[in-house]
Amino acid sequence: MIMKALKLKPNEPKSIFQLAVNLNYEGDYQKSEDLYKQALKHDDNYIKAHYNLSINLLIQKKFNEFKEHYKWRVRDFELIKSANFVYDDFEIESINKDDQLLFYYEQGIGDQIFFSRFLKKLNNKMVLVSSHKTKRFFKKNLEKIEVIGKDEYEKDYKHRGDIKKINLASVIRFLNKVDIEKTRSIVFKPDQKDNTLIQKKYERLKVGISWKSREDNFGRSKGYPLFKLIESLNNKNNIELINLQYGSVEDELKKIDKEYGWKIKNSGDIDITNDMNDLAELISTCDIVVTCSNVTAHVAGVLGKKTLLILPKYYGRLWFWDYDEKKYSYWYPSVKIIINEMNKWEDVFEMMNSALNSIEYEN
Repeated sequence: MIMKALKLKPNEPKSIFQLAVNLNYEGDYQKSEDLYKQALKHDDNYIKAHYNLSINLLIQKKFNEFKEHYKWRVRDFELIKSANFVYDDFEIESINKDDQLLFYYEQGIGDQIFFSRFLKKLNNKMVLVSSHKTKRFFKKNLEKIEVIGKDEYEKDYKHRGDIKKINLASVIRFLNKVDIEKTRSIVFKPDQKDNTLIQKKYERLKVGISWKSREDNFGRSKGYPLFKLIESLNNKNNIELINLQYGSVEDELKKIDKEYGWKIKNSGDIDITNDMNDLAELISTCDIVVTCSNVTAHVAGVLGKKTLLILPKYYGRLWFWDYDEKKYSYWYPSVKIIINEMNKWEDVFEMMNSALNSIEYEN
């Protein structure tokens, strides 16, 4: 269909753009880049082409080139619907060392965790407006940054004109290549508190599991069927499963217990849905995490926890899960990526079992 459209109108930016998107999904990043640029030659104000090109360049590690195109994301009206762009920071080209900065959180919790690490590479006096779910976790790990909630922002900072106010994910526009690459090595730690489940030592391999995403656009395509994972486990006597899935999953856990005899350990008196520090604490007790692309994946990654991340091949596979030749995440080096290449869960969980069987655990 796209090729027919291009034959009829070879210079139509939207058709060129769609072909670029398809090639991007297939991993042909150079051809995709060329086509995005071709679309922009015909329409330099094509917002989605600018933004998609910036992500393409990020994946290719062309950090110096992506910035000019990346700023267009705050003009992407479809993206704005799912994001929390408080500011149009389109015109902010640079920041000076003496600038006081305020970053306002945007998008989902995973995005907040991913982009918050970049703040540590700036030397400015900074304020981060955080959601209530990430506030304690950020206060523990962003020591030199004032972390506040929305109420404090409304009261003390909203109307101040002496601070540059920027959307959180824009932070990477103001870093050089070295700083962006060094962000991969930054590891966070949870703020520990006394909890019986946290303190308990297990005699078997402690595997934390999370299997679905709430994300509006791609959530259904990103998850995996929990019962398929359970059916595939071939070393039941050596594994202790720990629930890392946020939200209400009690019915699913009871069904797994009834039908398969697996008693998945729940989170006890900590709140892994509304406090990312609690989730981080629980993840820190695991030997390994098996998850789909969701908040759990980001928290495990930023903790440096050994993780198996199950991803769809195309739709729902987001740009920050690009990986190296050994299938390890570029941005979270402790995360091993398993791609559902042929939409065959048997193949996916066979790879998962192979990885589980090869790791050691704490006694």
